[in-house]
Amino acid sequence: MKIINLGYFVMVLILYAMIALTITFAKAAVSAADPLFFIAVRMLLAGGLLLGFYQLFRKKHAVQGSVTVNDVVNFALVVIFHIYLAFIPEFWSLQYLPSVKANILWSMTPFVAMLLSFIVYGERITRLQLIGSLIAFFSLMPLLMHGYNWCVRDMFSFSLPEMMLIISVFSATYAWFVIKKLMNRGYSLLTINGFSMLFGGVLSLFTWLFMRTPGSVAVTSYGSFLFTLFGLILLSNVIVYNLYGWLLKNYSINMVTIAGFMSPVFGALFGWIFFGELFALYDAVAVAGIAIGLALFFMSARSSE
Repeated sequence: MKIINLGYFVMVLILYAMIALTITFAKAAVSAADPLFFIAVRMLLAGGLLLGFYQLFRKKHAVQGSVTVNDVVNFALVVIFHIYLAFIPEFWSLQYLPSVKANILWSMTPFVAMLLSFIVYGERITRLQLIGSLIAFFSLMPLLMHGYNWCVRDMFSFSLPEMMLIISVFSATYAWFVIKKLMNRGYSLLTINGFSMLFGGVLSLFTWLFMRTPGSVAVTSYGSFLFTLFGLILLSNVIVYNLYGWLLKNYSINMVTIAGFMSPVFGALFGWIFFGELFALYDAVAVAGIAIGLALFFMSARSSE
């Protein structure tokens, strides 16, 4: 495992800034087209693009032995959890949730990753890492209060869209554990992502054909549809997914996902830049608290190397 350095922090900040931006794009996408149809078209195009790119520029990869039944099962799991159950619940829920709330729910990823790391790998978290994670998490509360009549009991009550987004968070986080196994077997990240997106797109297309109302319109605004479609393919399918995978190849899942607490910060920042939403004092307090929490987590990680 590589030592944490400045380059790591820069790449992780870029990663989560882009992830926050994809939620802004996704909100626009679900207002321009049927979510299932949008996911199907996006994944089919992105999967074909990545697999085509791999075929043109591929290098030999040291897959350990021939393809096994376990490999096939893992590829199937990636299709289901990395694409199908990660995107369909998310895009459906984004029809009803503001982007700030979606970003905050996605910031549960570090805790889900820690839980799965303990279950899958038996990895334990230190007391200082736990304290840092909790400080970062509770520092999100000012952002949650931004624009809401919020009270403490709201932390423990979830609507159906929120529950669907939480399913998406668990699914997407679990998928990266399976992807890491396939990468350790020697499979190219382009192959894994391209395969999962292509077949995930096929599943989404069949789901849309089965569930759509006869005579319903798949696209309501072609301009917005095309803009968000190609924007998300480039930003998310090509850049984010492959950068995320590269980081996982060099660092632990906990070390990559812990910075997910920054996504709501970037979400608030983009709301200020693109929509003129006020970046208030309590937003600055949230940023400071998250920074302190992450600093404690990374200090503990460095001391344990």
